[in-house]
Amino acid sequence: MSLPLTTADLAMFAKIGVGPELLARAKIHRVSDAEARELLALNGAHGDMSGIVFPYFSPVTGFRVAARVRRDNPEIDEKGHEKNKYMAGYGDRRHLYLVPESESLLADLTVPAVVVEAEKSALAIELWAKRTGRRILPIATGGCWSYRGRIGKTENAGGHRVDEVGPLPDLKWCRKRRTYILYDANVATNPKVRAARRDLARELVKLEAEVRVLNLPQGTGNGPDDFIGLRGDAAFEALFETGTLTTKSGNTRSLLTNA
Repeated sequence: MSLPLTTADLAMFAKIGVGPELLARAKIHRVSDAEARELLALNGAHGDMSGIVFPYFSPVTGFRVAARVRRDNPEIDEKGHEKNKYMAGYGDRRHLYLVPESESLLADLTVPAVVVEAEKSALAIELWAKRTGRRILPIATGGCWSYRGRIGKTENAGGHRVDEVGPLPDLKWCRKRRTYILYDANVATNPKVRAARRDLARELVKLEAEVRVLNLPQGTGNGPDDFIGLRGDAAFEALFETGTLTTKSGNTRSLLTNA
């Protein structure tokens, strides 16, 4: 049984320009600790699992293929940072996140994609595009490395069947499409996030995508959704005129001088 979003939840989404209509279309709702554990097939690990659910739906079948829970009370590490704020289902095959009813954009390769980390960012960009009359396909990875995952089985050197890990099949959505990578602002300070972004750019180039890497300025929140909420639609639109273009060799060059 799902729970409705609270007044505080709706206020949080309203700050990034996401209203009840899109939240209902995306079937975003709340779950209790027990409901979250059932949904994610978790046992006694971790603390309180209650929070907001982001369901992932197949653009082909319309069925739910995965989900992530944004926890209300994640653990805090020794440095005061939140741990396991987002949790995916145990044993789930990873998928990329599309805003529901994106099928027409997905089918049109002239529509550029923008790859972000969080589902909230994809939702915020969806409505930014509608407000500004722009056609763009937001895709969320669900984490800086989460465009990679279990894609099948293979045999190791010992002859044992093991999981094969690689780029997710959903990356094909970006094949031969202009694709912007817009990771959270902490890419500037976290080398692991920068490594993930470089690897993603290389994988997209292999798919013959025209890859453009954008950077959020510091001091405007962490994600693109925060940036839209703090700086507004025009400032976010201006981001698309900046950044670097990833070439087939894996190198990058400024879009300002090589647009």
